[in-house]
This record gives sequence, C-alpha cells and structure tokens, in this order.
Amino acid sequence: MQRCKYPTKTMNITQSYTGTYSHSKNYNGSPRDYPIDDNSGTTGRSYFYAPFDCSIKRIYGVGAKGTNTIWIQSQAPVQTPSFTDYVTIMVIHPNDDTLSKLKVGQVFRQGAAMFLEGNDGRATGYHFHISAGRGRAQGNGWKQNTRGAWVLATSGGNYPPEKIFYIDPAFTKVQGTKGLQFVRSGVAQAGNTGSSSSSGNYRAGATLTLRADMNVRTGPGTSYRRKKRSELTADGRKHALSGTYAVLTQGTRVTVQKVQVSGSQIWIQIPSGWICAKLGSKVYVS
Repeated sequence: MQRCKYPTKTMNITQSYTGTYSHSKNYNGSPRDYPIDDNSGTTGRSYFYAPFDCSIKRIYGVGAKGTNTIWIQSQAPVQTPSFTDYVTIMVIHPNDDTLSKLKVGQVFRQGAAMFLEGNDGRATGYHFHISAGRGRAQGNGWKQNTRGAWVLATSGGNYPPEKIFYIDPAFTKVQGTKGLQFVRSGVAQAGNTGSSSSSGNYRAGATLTLRADMNVRTGPGTSYRRKKRSELTADGRKHALSGTYAVLTQGTRVTVQKVQVSGSQIWIQIPSGWICAKLGSKVYVS
C-alpha cells in the first residue's frame, strides 16, 4: 500500500490553515478545511508531484471562469499518518498554461510531475494552495461554508495536511513549515504497518509503572496533540499533575491496551490516551 507523500520537492509553507490573511474564513467557518500555501522555496514555478497513484477528478476555471482549481483523488486507499483510506486533494492557483494540458480522468503514478505552481486568481505570487481530505470527492468537490469560503468537500471530512502527508526525506527538502509538525516517511503511526500487539515487555494487558512524569497524547507520536487534564479518565485525573495539560506523575501504574513501535520509539495506549514508553535507550515506562 502506498503512503501519501508530500507533493513538492521543497516544502516552504508560507501560510498555514490558521493564517489570519486569506485562510481565516476556511478554518473558522463550517464546514472547515485546512489549506496551506507553499511556494516550493523559489520565486519561480515548481511542480506539484503526484502524492500517490491518482486520477484527475475535476478541473475548474481555465479561461475566464474563475480561479483555477484542480481536484485529484487516489486510485485506491493509501496510508496517511492518521488513517488508511482514499484521499482527495484540491489545489488552487495553477495557471492556464499548465492546467489546459490536463484532462479529467487522466492518471498519474506516484512521484510524477503533474502541474506547475501559479498565481491565477487573487494570488500575490507563485504558490500552491493545498487542501486535503479523507475519502472521495463529494458533489463538485467543494462547498461554500458559513464564512463564505469555498472549502473542499470529501466523503470522510477534511484533515490538516500534517495528518495527510508523510515527508519522504529522499524526495522533499523541508525549508519552512509555519510550525506544522509532519511525520517522516518510515515512522509508523496508529493503525499503520508499525503497529504491533507486543514488543519486549510491552504487551496488551500488561500493568507497568511510569519512571517519569509523562505527557498524554491523542495518538502514538509527538505530532499528535497533548491531551488536556479534563480529557483523562477519572482514575487518570487522580494521578495527574494539576494544570491545563494531561501529565501523569512518576510512579503511576498503567494498563497497556495497544503497543505502537515507530523506529526507535515505543508508544503504548492506556485508558487515558497514548504515552511514550521507550525512546532509543531511554525507558520511561517499565
């Protein structure tokens, strides 16, 4: 199964989905999507590369109709850092000279050059405006939200880019992320090929002890957000530090539900969430 790869050879995100400039209406409206702008680290025009085997679902705006937009969809379920399913991606601003050469139904293999970044529409410079979601495109691929922004429409909902794309270090150089944390290809996440039911002393059903104060996260990795203390189980709150975020205290006994091995990291799921049990030679839970 293919992994969904970031689609440019240089990542240089110039505006994230929480940006206050042109993405505010996308993120703060309902439904929302999570667009990023990426100029590929150049003032010229770089290619968007197929993040997986895909086909073109729709092309809009070539000529004088409106801002140029293209929708692509995976040909089969693909692996992302947060799920395995079909993925649909919407890209805005490619110019006529590149979109006019494409057609709906055209197929591209993963890694193939598809189209160049552009400045069609209300763009201040060459870049890709990228939104991504789980599942197949719905309707004509977008809908207007409560803030008047046209957002991606997919069967499984829209996701932040760091939950959709892996960074393949052999393909993409990371220049700027605007604070977004992406998972490198080869570091598996929950439900993906790195998962296991046991690893050494870590196995489902085992009762272990925290050797340090530990953050509790929503998933197996630092790309997942820290939970708040209020999100812990009632028992978990009894063993947590006071404060906003969920931090279980050293000496807390926990029961393992799942084990996730990610390279040199071992993460375990407990009733309250996910904690790091081992990082390289450092053991936090035993």
